[in-house]
Amino acid sequence: MTRRVLHLLGSLGAGGEERQTLTLVKGLRGSRWEPIVCGMRGGALAEEFAEHARTIVLEKRHKIDLAVLARIRAIIDEFRPAVLHCHLSTANTWGRIAALVKPDKRPAVVVSEGGIETWKTAVHLAIDRLLLGVTDAVVGNAQAIARYLIDNDRIPARIVRVIPNGIDLARVQAKLHATEEERISRRKELGLTSDHFVVGHVGRSCAVKGLDTLAAVVEEMVRLNPDFRLVRAGQPPLPDEVEPAEAFRRDVEARGVADYVIWHPYTPDISSVLMILDALVQTSLSEGLPNAILEAMAMSRPVVTSAECAVAIDAVFGKELLIATLPDDYVAAIQKII
Repeated sequence: MTRRVLHLLGSLGAGGEERQTLTLVKGLRGSRWEPIVCGMRGGALAEEFAEHARTIVLEKRHKIDLAVLARIRAIIDEFRPAVLHCHLSTANTWGRIAALVKPDKRPAVVVSEGGIETWKTAVHLAIDRLLLGVTDAVVGNAQAIARYLIDNDRIPARIVRVIPNGIDLARVQAKLHATEEERISRRKELGLTSDHFVVGHVGRSCAVKGLDTLAAVVEEMVRLNPDFRLVRAGQPPLPDEVEPAEAFRRDVEARGVADYVIWHPYTPDISSVLMILDALVQTSLSEGLPNAILEAMAMSRPVVTSAECAVAIDAVFGKELLIATLPDDYVAAIQKII
């Protein structure tokens, strides 16, 4: 007998959790589970989701949008999923409130936490704890995140599960074994030569990605090495990411280094970006188990990142990962790689 699982996401953009969910949806094909995908907003992966599952976009317009809450509840009533799987903070809150509206007619509720959410206030944590009554499982993508959920967020250990992120090694390592000619050709497409030392930064354009630190790193690296270039890659900004994206552009322009930043066209295949890099730098202030770092490590690319970004990764710090905090730390680490 086929059973339904409704995946609720804050958006269908090309973030790490969305990519992991897409991989999961693809993997459910031919199984006894029928996935249904519901995005509170659309995004770069909406069409690809629609190729593999019934996909609904709610077009949430405001932070507090009660019409969206009603629609989520209506979707639960219409499709009667056995499982409601909510992904990340926004969907976790709205999905559980929708389930709470009719507690006697709710599916099993699973919520996924993609990182160590240090930004949550006492109010956020109180709401999360109130919603535990309609929560059957809380999933973290690493042991460090599970421990944080138990110790800091006071989630009962009995409902916490760990399911690590995964990457498509065959796809990633195909790029690892690309010929030098292919790598040079891809660089030329972006106006880069073999003389340039190319560092990449992959991710959404939001404040938690530490873009102000990144701008300071670019300025200092250009001063030290005029052949330095930054390739900035990620999905097109979502509505609440437009201002952080523009702030980063203004920052590098004000520092006089805008010409040293390459804005990579959006691609769902991050390994095609990683193959042209000499190193990956991730300046996030808070993360879970970042897909970009996993793929970079699988492609033998040096990685410089924050301790917050690396907390969930089982690696040897100082060897497999270089850890930095301040802009000067990042610069020193990059200089070691050069």
